[in-house]
Amino acid sequence: MTALFELLPHGGQTVEKEAFGIPFSLAYDGARILPFDPGATLEPGENEGFTYAYLVGMVNRSGWCSEWWGQNEVRGCYNKRIFIGDQLGSALFIYKDWTQEIVPLVFGLNVWNYDLYHTKKSYETYLNTFESPYNEPFASDPAAKRLLDEALLLNESDGDKGLHYMMCVPLKKKPLMKIILAPAEAKADDVFISGVTLAREGHVPAAGTKIVDPKIFLNRSYTDRLDRLSRRLYQYLDEIPSHVEPVAVEAPVCPSVTFRGSNIAELYTNVYNLNMDDMAKHKVDSDGMTHTSTPGTANFGLYIGLGTFRRGSSSYASHIWTRDIGRVLTELAFCGATEKLLAAASCLHGYLDCSSWRFPRPNWKRIGNYRELPEEMQQLTAGKENDGHASIMIFMARLFFSGITGRDWVHAHLDKLTDAAEWFCWQMDCPEESNFDKVLYSDSEASAQTYGGYDLYSNIIACYALRAYAKMAAECGLDKQARRWKAYGDRLYDGIMEVFTLDSERYGRIFTDNTYDCWTHEYKRFGPLFLLSDLETYDPAFAGGELYEIARRTLKAQTDDYLHPWSGRQMGYGQGYLAHLLAMLDDYGRFTESVKAAACYSYHHTDVNYIVPEGVIVHPSRRYWFRNCDQGNAVQQAETCKIGRMILGLDDLSPESGLCLVPRLPDDFTAVEAKAYPVVTFKDGKRAQVKVDYAYERTENGYRVLLSAHEPLAVNRVRFGPFPAGTARFEGCGEGAEVRAIGDRVFVYVPVKRTLDKLNLSVAAAGPKA
Repeated sequence: MTALFELLPHGGQTVEKEAFGIPFSLAYDGARILPFDPGATLEPGENEGFTYAYLVGMVNRSGWCSEWWGQNEVRGCYNKRIFIGDQLGSALFIYKDWTQEIVPLVFGLNVWNYDLYHTKKSYETYLNTFESPYNEPFASDPAAKRLLDEALLLNESDGDKGLHYMMCVPLKKKPLMKIILAPAEAKADDVFISGVTLAREGHVPAAGTKIVDPKIFLNRSYTDRLDRLSRRLYQYLDEIPSHVEPVAVEAPVCPSVTFRGSNIAELYTNVYNLNMDDMAKHKVDSDGMTHTSTPGTANFGLYIGLGTFRRGSSSYASHIWTRDIGRVLTELAFCGATEKLLAAASCLHGYLDCSSWRFPRPNWKRIGNYRELPEEMQQLTAGKENDGHASIMIFMARLFFSGITGRDWVHAHLDKLTDAAEWFCWQMDCPEESNFDKVLYSDSEASAQTYGGYDLYSNIIACYALRAYAKMAAECGLDKQARRWKAYGDRLYDGIMEVFTLDSERYGRIFTDNTYDCWTHEYKRFGPLFLLSDLETYDPAFAGGELYEIARRTLKAQTDDYLHPWSGRQMGYGQGYLAHLLAMLDDYGRFTESVKAAACYSYHHTDVNYIVPEGVIVHPSRRYWFRNCDQGNAVQQAETCKIGRMILGLDDLSPESGLCLVPRLPDDFTAVEAKAYPVVTFKDGKRAQVKVDYAYERTENGYRVLLSAHEPLAVNRVRFGPFPAGTARFEGCGEGAEVRAIGDRVFVYVPVKRTLDKLNLSVAAAGPKA
């Protein structure tokens, strides 16, 4: 048999193995088969009579098909993303007459993934496969598997990475001089080819062998098959449906919210309602235990996937990532899904301790239940994640400001509330131990993770958390604590404004933040503005002040650096933060587009639809994408749902002044409606929730608001708009209305200032400015 073959050798230690009935000489280090080096040149000992070349391996070398979090996308670097149809290299067959045959190595055609897609063998301990296999939808959908089999011109065995796939190439009937395994310059990865064997005349490929004829690369006859495969696996923008039926929520525990006017409004209706329901039912147990991932979720290859997934993933379900959980619980408190929130607060207070070996003060770690993790992970998560700690504090404050808890609860839990606030005070008082220098030093994803750094986001959310606790303490008669925590919050704010603002020549005073964190986008630098919508106001343009003006100027700077409405590499830290910012700045054009992106990125035509993924991997053309990591990742899910809260605009953050209605319909939405949605009012001197049925809708020339409160409710004002720039004459405003130009739109503020149970107001444009 060996007379029919020439086995092209590696250098070093080799072993001969057979695959698909073909012998190969393989490099072997005693533990694993090794690939040829990128750019390897292979020369046969003889030149005559070869009819076929067999190449074994044929998988991407690294096993990764997308990059971990970082700045690649922002810097226009897509070379670590591998999509079906991407060329990862070429096999060049050079003949003695100085002609060549080129065989491009194309992902999905004659290259596939091994590490993530297949189950590694027990001895492949060197492969970091991150809980593979991620082999859905192909494992359970025969039609999808058929598309993959039709596209892949590879012969598959049950072998390991070095022997799993084989490519067969027919050779020209002339002397072969050499073969060059050339990598593609455009990609950071190339093809793992472990063996090359040449077959001589007299050899006949086994029946059923798939053969790659180089001629197909001239007419690209394979493109239709690749297109069918990629459109099954990925989501294309041109395949977002023109109409989306609402999906009924079984046994709903959250208020129903409906967005109308376009297919995107219909799509986002399902995204919002299904994700709020998922958070309420699956992120919090009845005993208060919280989950960063929905138990049994779908996972799309962790952060390095190729668009395939597996069901029933544990992912982060056993973890309490404090930044994530704080945001989920805060959104649940806003929407009134309160059944398990007190139990969650009690459970979280149980994790507020000083068990870390690093710091002697009680604090919430990056992972609240870090003590239950392996020791090596405990060391990485036991530092000062100030933004995670503050995120939990804001949830505790929202419980109070929502009327879910009251004075008695605060007094009963004062020791834990004090410990939480004093964590920040201690850091400011003890700079030698905490590294405080005008601002907090954090060990966070928002800073520099393991060894820490200074960042704006961790500082501003800590500042706001201190102020929230101070306000809560003041309302509960705890004057000493209120004064102390406010003073420390103000001190931190002063440091923030000194350290994290820049007086730039081009833009004026703007926010800055570090860019050596692991989050892809720099939108966290706008935290001072968009976090206000959790604590102080939905309408910073009306409230005014330096934060609004600085953020408005910073947006210009960010636009010149990098700002794209489709920023879903992280659905929370990217897409969510950006949408919240654009809403708060009333940048309606880009806000509309960012809402569209959030809805589309959460949609898939076939598989595990609507639940928000941790992120998406977008093709550079932005025509299509695939989901990344776990569906229902808590913070990404919560920030995507918060977009709906911003569209609703039921601003109850200052109930002593009455409810303010600040709805924000994207340009292609015509209405938003909510049933039995809770808002906060004062009743008998205490905060309490009142449920309202509410609608805000476009009319022919303006807008109408309908509000029916289930019991009397104080309403302060309604903001109508947006109207086109230059609009100055309006009907239906009544006395005291104020017209304001904000950005490139116009709004009408109509005072209500009374207690009512029904409200029906309309404002319409009566004509352009004279």
